[in-house]
Amino acid sequence: MSTFNKTLSLLQDLIKQSGGKPIHFGNETYCFSRQSEVTPEQLMLFEQQYNVRLPEDFKTFLLTLGACTLFEDERGFSDQFYAPDQWESYAKEVFEGTGVYLFPHILLVCYPNVGHQAGFVLGEEDQFGIFYSDVPPEEWEEDTELMPFSQWLEEEMEICKG
Repeated sequence: MSTFNKTLSLLQDLIKQSGGKPIHFGNETYCFSRQSEVTPEQLMLFEQQYNVRLPEDFKTFLLTLGACTLFEDERGFSDQFYAPDQWESYAKEVFEGTGVYLFPHILLVCYPNVGHQAGFVLGEEDQFGIFYSDVPPEEWEEDTELMPFSQWLEEEMEICKG
């Protein structure tokens, strides 16, 4: 089993154990929860509707965990991953008033609850990154360190273990 699949299995167990209530993970206490299932049909429909190709590791993540909240601490900070049918409305909200609308090229799929956004620059090899709110959206692509989603998730797991 790959490291990424082990990570997904662990997160699946944490979501089941927590059910939205605090549990220990590493040296910290977090809540984990699943908001909704994501189906292969939803992903295929999104890809067809917007003529994009989602990264395979991210599709596996969504099919395994669904739309979910990971690592929610006592202050409410977390990584909240949205379902495909929420991505466009989330992008409209984020890009409102900025003078640019970069959806779906910049595909925002996660709110890390620290005022930033997280998602993909589609068409790039290493696609996932955190887009900082103090950087104008039109500069996100050049300003953001991108990496494979699986690498970001594994690094996030290590950081959150404490």
